Amino acid sequence: MRDLVDGRVFNADFHRQWLDSPEPADPAEPNAPQYGYGIERQAFAPNATMYFHFGELPGFNSLAATIPATR
Repeated sequence: MRDLVDGRVFNADFHRQWLDSPEPADPAEPNAPQYGYGIERQAFAPNATMYFHFGELPGFNSLAATIPATR
């Protein structure tokens, strides 16, 4: 997940589109999670924005996450 957010997976143009894709789940809620192309972004504090992706299948659950500011 860190490599995706840091720009080591996609070319620069697609990376920018990917990071700009999340939109608020509830525009009326300022701290609502934002969902985009395979990622969720949520700000917990000014310097603590978390990017993550969930995956679920019956009997299995996975989570990949990173907070770029804190590594």
